[in-house]
Amino acid sequence: MGLATGQVWPTIFLALLSHFILDIVPHRDDVREHESYISARQYKASSVDVSIGILLFVGVIVMQGLDWRIALLGAFFGVFPDLIELLALFNKPFTRVRWYQKFHTFHMWIQQVKPDWAFGLGVQLFWLAIVLWHVASI
Repeated sequence: MGLATGQVWPTIFLALLSHFILDIVPHRDDVREHESYISARQYKASSVDVSIGILLFVGVIVMQGLDWRIALLGAFFGVFPDLIELLALFNKPFTRVRWYQKFHTFHMWIQQVKPDWAFGLGVQLFWLAIVLWHVASI
């Protein structure tokens, strides 16, 4: 988003908007509704997912010689809604904050489709291929 606009506020807005739009796309989330326990398998899978995302992000920025600051801003605000959910996962009193409750209800509402892992992974890989193809053509 940041690379498309080159400006701070449109980057923040578009990154947040893209997060919610992509949340509508069927995908798999291992942690829902503030589970108090995250299994080792979930933790490992999420760690691999985040690591691949970071490597792809850094690789594309370095290979293309792009402005990493605006790209990082877009990347940060693209995952910001999930960071808020993580804060609530590890800080139970935060779940009682009124604005967070409204945010969480909205965030879960747009993710109503709960496919099995293979379909969810397939959808994500499909969109990843489209994004990488687009970035490579810039």
